[in-house]
Amino acid sequence: MSAGQWQENAACASRLDLPWLGDSEAVSWDQADAMRWVCAACPVRVMCLAQAEAESGGFWAGRDRGLRRNRYAVTRARVRATTTVRATTTPRRDAA
Repeated sequence: MSAGQWQENAACASRLDLPWLGDSEAVSWDQADAMRWVCAACPVRVMCLAQAEAESGGFWAGRDRGLRRNRYAVTRARVRATTTVRATTTPRRDAA
């Protein structure tokens, strides 16, 4: 699937009644909940999430900007913590 073609297959493509690219502060709880339900069943959610990293606003892959920012920060922290532990842990030698 080409870079832009996945958007044609997105579940949100047929839901023009929802403010997908709106400011998350202006989106009602009901609208956000409806968008999460649409995204939950979307066949291209993984590709949408990858695109979301480059977007500064809107609702992508079931997440608004604030949630995406928090999840990315937590993921980065976990990766750093795991990398640090692996780098500082010496391999265990079996007693022969």
